[in-house]
Amino acid sequence: MFKNCKILLLSLFLFIGSKSSLAQCPQFFDSQGILTNTPQWVSCFGINYNLNLISDLNIGNYSIDWGDGSPITSGNGWLANTSIPHNYTATIANYNVTITLPDVPCVINGLV
Repeated sequence: MFKNCKILLLSLFLFIGSKSSLAQCPQFFDSQGILTNTPQWVSCFGINYNLNLISDLNIGNYSIDWGDGSPITSGNGWLANTSIPHNYTATIANYNVTITLPDVPCVINGLV
């Protein structure tokens, strides 16, 4: 009886572990159209810059801190290859973009 219980618990542990290992942080397209875990978007002109944030995977719950003091964007369904736009006003500056995905869980940091 004890041996069967150990086998059942071990099997359950392995099953749960295999399911959690399938989750991964999505990648995002950078300013060159390359998928990466550490995206960078570049604008060298000091004019208004429209960032179109695009992932390669469907995402459930998310929040995006754009790094410029604007309100955090959040939602509960973001389809792969669908843009979430954000406009940066004309300036020469760096902004740290933080994308938080609590369902995965993971945090992706990018730089504008």
